[in-house]
Amino acid sequence: MTSNNHMIHLETERATFNLRVVGVFIDSNHVLIHRAEPDKLWTPPGGRAELGESTREALAREMLEELKVEVEVGRLLWVVEYFYEMQGRPFQEVAFYYQAHLPGGCGISPDVPVFYGDDFGLPLIFRWVRVDGLVDELEGLPLYPSFLRTGLSQLPETPQHVIMREED
Repeated sequence: MTSNNHMIHLETERATFNLRVVGVFIDSNHVLIHRAEPDKLWTPPGGRAELGESTREALAREMLEELKVEVEVGRLLWVVEYFYEMQGRPFQEVAFYYQAHLPGGCGISPDVPVFYGDDFGLPLIFRWVRVDGLVDELEGLPLYPSFLRTGLSQLPETPQHVIMREED
């Protein structure tokens, strides 16, 4: 079990900082998104890096914890500086988004559009959504960061640096 004491996460009186890793899984023109059961916001799956591990190692560990499979971490797509507020509290996040691949035969595919997971007692909901209809399909789904609504349909050829500012 992973201890939160080693996660790269800092809370001050003014704001919270996270170092996040994210997997972008695309299969049959669908992308995998998820949310914790009590949350309303959807994001591609990922989590926080731990002290002493690379972002690639962190993503592989997080996906093993959440999806219960060993994934292949591919190329870096985006480095995102993300500024947002949640429940009135400012957050700053630096996130590394990697293209990632699920092992064949693992049973995680768009054939099962919604499935459930668990992250050390926190229930997770996973959902496959169509990439080509992402903006329309997600009209009622809050996907964050919002650049993903268009960014997921045209993955960059080389790593891109994105600065995003959003409010609650």
